[in-house]
Amino acid sequence: MAVLSIKNFPDDVYRALKIRAVKEGKTLRELVIEILAEAVKEEV
Repeated sequence: MAVLSIKNFPDDVYRALKIRAVKEGKTLRELVIEILAEAVKEEV
């Protein structure tokens, strides 16, 4: 499995993702993978 590290990630975006993950009952990791997979689903 690959590892993705993002430097200088905007704090406001991080907080918004954390809040959304909690609201959806997911971990931040699960939510980000879901969002990224949806963004590239035509390419995968």
